[in-house]
Formats: sequence, C-alpha cells, structure tokens
Amino acid sequence: MKESEAPKYTAQVTPLPEEDGGGFEASYVELQRSLTAYDATDIGALEKLGEMLPDYIRFLKEKGVALPPAASGASESSGKFVVRVPKSLHASLVRLAEREGVSLNSLIQVALAEFVGASTSPRAKSA
Repeated sequence: MKESEAPKYTAQVTPLPEEDGGGFEASYVELQRSLTAYDATDIGALEKLGEMLPDYIRFLKEKGVALPPAASGASESSGKFVVRVPKSLHASLVRLAEREGVSLNSLIQVALAEFVGASTSPRAKSA
C-alpha cells in the first residue's frame, strides 16, 4: 500500500511510567488503541507505528472490516504550517534535534503529538 493511500490518522504519543519500564507508547486516536507501538524514544514509537499501519490496513481489508475514517479535518489539512519562533528557541530546538539524532521536523512533530495527546487524554480532562 502506498503511503498516499493510507488514511491520515492522528498519532498520539504517551510516555510510560518508569515503574512500568518507561519508554513511549504511540497509537492512532481513530483506531482506539487497536494498533500501538512501543519504543524507548517517542520518535522511535512513532516510526514503528507508521511502519505497522500498512500491514494493519491490509489485515482489516482481508477480513472485510471497514477502515475507520480519519478525524474530521485531517484529510482537509495540508499537513504544513509555518510558525515563527524567537531565534534563541530555534537554536535550542536545532541543538536538541542534533543531540537526539533526528531532524528538526521530526522533533517538532513528536513534541506537537505529545502535547495534543496529553491535552486529549482522559487524565488531562479529569485534572
């Protein structure tokens, strides 16, 4: 399956408690955690999740199960936006991305996904 054919699901990354071994769990909101990936890093969990999606979709199709639709608005969005930040913040983000061994784009994607995941989690709503 080509990446362009896959639905644009909303990824959510959740840090796991240290007492449970730490690391991160990534899942798609629309799939209600029926597909999850784990890794020691948030970016690794997201990458594994993305790698698993085509096989999962193929499995659902073989079983005759309809694919859940992507979140409303997700398919209408271009996936691109520009954010202006202070030069000092930009420099700090670049250094952090270099330390993590990832691109600045990947670092920002994960940070935003974590923020959205934390903002939409049941724990955040009850706090």
